[in-house]
Amino acid sequence: MARLAPVLGGFLVMALIGAGVQSWRVGSLQEVVRELQDDLQQQKIFHEVFRARIIDRTAQALADDRANVRRVVSEQARITEERTHAYRNRIATLDARVAELRRAKGKAGNGGGAAAGMPSAGDASGGSDAAAGGDGFSLELRAVATAQAIRLDELQKWVKSQGQVDNSGGADGGGRLDYLNADEGAVEQP
Repeated sequence: MARLAPVLGGFLVMALIGAGVQSWRVGSLQEVVRELQDDLQQQKIFHEVFRARIIDRTAQALADDRANVRRVVSEQARITEERTHAYRNRIATLDARVAELRRAKGKAGNGGGAAAGMPSAGDASGGSDAAAGGDGFSLELRAVATAQAIRLDELQKWVKSQGQVDNSGGADGGGRLDYLNADEGAVEQP
């Protein structure tokens, strides 16, 4: 038996060491599980913060886009009103000039100074957009042509002005939905 005692003692020591290793492994595994659970919790928090940021920035982008639409529509309406006003003023000026020319022509036809059978000089030009008289066209045709020229000119000005309206949403040229921009307090992922 004396010989068995050291062997049994060795087995007992080995069993205790094995049990200690096993308990260390279990303890180590439990620690790994706790670390993984903590990491998972941090990931969930990160995800919720990230999700909330996307929702907030999307809502802000939508509000910015709506404000931009209101601004663009207002600016375009202002341009339309200005060009319509300018067009109407020019047409009114043309109408007044045509009426003046008709009165002058009527006076000239009633002995206003031109000798009978003598051709008269053509009507004077009313400006850069008015046709000169004496070219064989009646006053009415010249008035219609001038009105069409004014309409085309004002339409071209309107189109050019409308094209200059910035509809991008601001000086940055857009980019409103860039809600992952790191410069704006990005959340650090664990």
